[in-house]
Amino acid sequence: MTQKSPGHNEAFRKAIDSAYRILSIRSRSEEELRQKLRQKGFQDSIVNEIISSLKEKGYVNDADFALNFSRYLLRTRRYGLIRIAEELRKKGVPPGTVRDVVQVLRREIDEREMVVSSLEGKLRGNDISRMDEKGKKRIVQYLYRRGFPLNTIYEVLKSKNRNSCEDDRE
Repeated sequence: MTQKSPGHNEAFRKAIDSAYRILSIRSRSEEELRQKLRQKGFQDSIVNEIISSLKEKGYVNDADFALNFSRYLLRTRRYGLIRIAEELRKKGVPPGTVRDVVQVLRREIDEREMVVSSLEGKLRGNDISRMDEKGKKRIVQYLYRRGFPLNTIYEVLKSKNRNSCEDDRE
């Protein structure tokens, strides 16, 4: 058994206190926490030891973080699955976990309905069939940036256009 130096114990105590403070603000991915601790100047060996300890205790769990963060983005930002996956990658969530979370969300939500809702919010009562091409292009770009697939965007726009034309005939 190796004896750790008193300096190591002091550095470990400071680092673990810092980690708890960081996690008290909001949940973080393992990579986010690792980067924060490194930015504070803690050695990699201590950071790795802390991450392992926090994972064992359940304070750091990328799968739980990814699912909760994704649901937050769905609810508050109304992002599509493509954008959510990108945001998770930015947070350092492993690709396999990102894939798993997207599959779970795909079963929970109707992305087409989300496109309809986002489109209605963006249009605010305006009729899409009365928009010029430039306006329609802006709408497509807006929805695409929110993380919705182009085929779903075009499908919804086409259906909205048809519905508008049918309403005009009545």
